[in-house]
Amino acid sequence: WFKTDEYMLRREEREAFRREQQEYSRYLGRLCLMLKSFKQPDETIRYTIEDLLENAPVRQSFVFPNDQRTELFDSLDLCFGSIQACLTGKGHSYAELLKLSEDLSKYRREILSLRIQQPKVRFWKLWGKPSLANPY
Repeated sequence: WFKTDEYMLRREEREAFRREQQEYSRYLGRLCLMLKSFKQPDETIRYTIEDLLENAPVRQSFVFPNDQRTELFDSLDLCFGSIQACLTGKGHSYAELLKLSEDLSKYRREILSLRIQQPKVRFWKLWGKPSLANPY
């Protein structure tokens, strides 16, 4: 069973999920560091933050049918909008940016805690029957 196409597809799906998960983690980490370093209004850091917000990683594996997981990315989009509003507003507040950076760290931990759900195969089902046969 370990050499079948189905096993290979599942393995590739898991690896793509992990790659995208790590890419999102690195992206949110860079964004948090930039927000923490934006103590004084500096144009180069502001342009870097806006560039990071515009060039977010493309989601392919992180498209979930489950409402709980899509809620995470909806709140992440709201956080990005509030960061953009804080950067473009004249009343720049470093405390607000620190709060948003803390929220991004929380979302980063939630993204890293996501696991892909794949069916498990019992090894004793491999004798004489297809591996994904009904258990009864």
